[in-house]
Amino acid sequence: PAPPVPSSPPRAQASFYTPPEAVGQLLQVHYFLNSFAEALEPAEDFVNLHLRVLDAAMADGDHWLVHRIHVAVLSFLSRGSTELRNADDDADASYVPAEFTQLRPEIADEISRATRLHGAWPELLRRAARDLAYDDRATLRALRFCEYPTIELGARFRILAHVCDAAASTITARRYIDSRMARIESTTWDWDTAVQAGLVQNLPLNELPRPEPLGRDREHSVFWRGAGAIIVKQKLAPHAESTSGLLRGSR
Repeated sequence: PAPPVPSSPPRAQASFYTPPEAVGQLLQVHYFLNSFAEALEPAEDFVNLHLRVLDAAMADGDHWLVHRIHVAVLSFLSRGSTELRNADDDADASYVPAEFTQLRPEIADEISRATRLHGAWPELLRRAARDLAYDDRATLRALRFCEYPTIELGARFRILAHVCDAAASTITARRYIDSRMARIESTTWDWDTAVQAGLVQNLPLNELPRPEPLGRDREHSVFWRGAGAIIVKQKLAPHAESTSGLLRGSR
């Protein structure tokens, strides 16, 4: 049987474990995992992954889902770098300088070899993050000594979001998106039948998750859209922010 999912925080405490200043990174990571779920391994861990499950697992720090997320994202990033090196005869290779993220060959190869080793991913994450110009020294130092659970939650999300952003810019991501578009464009739809079968996305674009904020109001609240909800991050004072909750159906 699959391991149990972590529990969400009590409603009386907060909407999320994630601190308000890192809610954007939470949504960014969630957006990446859902967008590329079928291309990650194992895919069944990421298809329809709920935002609250991701939040609670990352807050735990040592949950099985945290390990699988990092291994999957690092493997995806490594695969993109390897495919780019082997794309000499591929038209996509002409975009190498400006379009695609690529790790140094020795780091990509090490990730490919070592991600299956138990407990190896924190050090691999550190090396990949340094190669991608991530400069949070405290986080990198904790990863060096395999002390991931000691990293504060906001910093966990910041480094993971940084790596996810790099992974989304790889040639592997580009090919995955192109293949999805080709599949959609080659399919002839009977829309009425598809709707009845539940195969059509009926949500308008403004209802879909997005990793960037919707905007601010004159009281300095920052509005984010998650899956089926608006997240409000209330700015209480300069350098002090807190999450005020989920307002379902609000605008």
